[in-house]
Amino acid sequence: MSTGTLKNNLMEQDKGSIISRLSKIFMLKEKTGLQNIKKMNIMSLLKV
Repeated sequence: MSTGTLKNNLMEQDKGSIISRLSKIFMLKEKTGLQNIKKMNIMSLLKV
């Protein structure tokens, strides 16, 4: 195996882990975002 292909493999693995990490973070943000929206809706309903 040449160093070029080894580097490429490491890059691909890095990309994969970065993407999975980002998607996990995004999923968490989405969940908290939805909860915040629900809270805001409840608050606006209470104001009315």
